[in-house]
Amino acid sequence: VRILLASRADTAVGAPDVTVRITPNRAPTLFGDRLAEHLVADERYLGYLPWGATLEPGDAPGFPLGPLAPGAAAVATLVLATAEDLPAIEEIAASLVGNDPGDWLDQTLDDWAAWSATGVRVQTSDPRVGDLFDGQRVGIRVQTTASGGVAPMSEYTQVWLRDTEGPVRFLLRAGLPDDARAAFDYMHLCATVEGDYSNSCASRLRPEDAGAEPDWLALGPFGDRQRAEGPSHIPLMARALIDWTGDGALLAERWDWLRRGLLGQTVEEGGRQPFSGDETYRPAMSATVGLPLTFPYEERAWSALSSLLLASAGEWMAEAGAAAGLPGVEEL
Repeated sequence: VRILLASRADTAVGAPDVTVRITPNRAPTLFGDRLAEHLVADERYLGYLPWGATLEPGDAPGFPLGPLAPGAAAVATLVLATAEDLPAIEEIAASLVGNDPGDWLDQTLDDWAAWSATGVRVQTSDPRVGDLFDGQRVGIRVQTTASGGVAPMSEYTQVWLRDTEGPVRFLLRAGLPDDARAAFDYMHLCATVEGDYSNSCASRLRPEDAGAEPDWLALGPFGDRQRAEGPSHIPLMARALIDWTGDGALLAERWDWLRRGLLGQTVEEGGRQPFSGDETYRPAMSATVGLPLTFPYEERAWSALSSLLLASAGEWMAEAGAAAGLPGVEEL
């Protein structure tokens, strides 16, 4: 974060000392001359690191810029750094020494320019259409981790299973297949780290965190919010990727994991399936049909959506798997 401060004072005021104050959202953690904030939900720390200045601890931590003469300007540079522990924050702070924030900003600008030159471009007589499309592209990318995980929800810092499918489909249509594949692969990384499918996972994961894959087909039935609905989105994402890119190797590469997403779900007599209990449309549906907003659908109702998603994913898996000569299609 770079802040430009300019003085409009006249000469009679002189050159007052200027200090930039930092107010974290939560109670800060002070260690030495560092300031960090504990992000409880993700078990991480957010460090506030002044570049080229020393933090002054206290009730209102800040860093001084010195006197600001009338008509003069000064730039305050603050680095926001996330890490899993406080020593890692120190390592990031040490990396700032000897570097120029302008160079980092130039590198960031070059990266964005190169990315913005790829994919589909929209040109219409109404510039607002192009702005909407570009806004969607940028909105997804700024909420995507370095490892590909997409967390496109306000106040939610995790990566959610069903909420990844929309960005994957959009990125494919936007001509950004590598970004779409990275988001899909992050779901596989999540499942590998967690030991199975999960409704959501941490956004801080890296490929080296994965370890060995579980024996997907040896795992028991899904429980909790994975019982139905959510896991079907994974094969549907795979179908979209293969349809748009022609990368048929993806199916064999992830075959057992994809089958796990279907075979682990709860299916009752007649093909009925429960709600997952995490569908965001439930309160709106309750209001429409006159039920309490907190009606427990996952306990007292069957979900047509869960069944439709499973049928669609299963039909595609069976056809594509048979065409590729993969095992176990008869179970789908």
